[in-house]
Amino acid sequence: MPRHTWGRDALGVGDMWNSNSLVAWLLQTTGIDAAALAPPGDGAAPGWAAGIAAARGTLSPPSGRRSRRRPSA
Repeated sequence: MPRHTWGRDALGVGDMWNSNSLVAWLLQTTGIDAAALAPPGDGAAPGWAAGIAAARGTLSPPSGRRSRRRPSA
């Protein structure tokens, strides 16, 4: 998971990082298009765009950890 500061706009997308961001990031990195989802009715999901932006900027693997596999000789 990205290590952004809670409540800050670390990605410069105009949206703060929070629990909604984490959920959007998880959905997006597992192949679900979180950008196509929306809260019901007049609801809001502050932080959603930050999660999507973080996921789109994440290189594989989605966990954010780098592979420990050593290159073959």
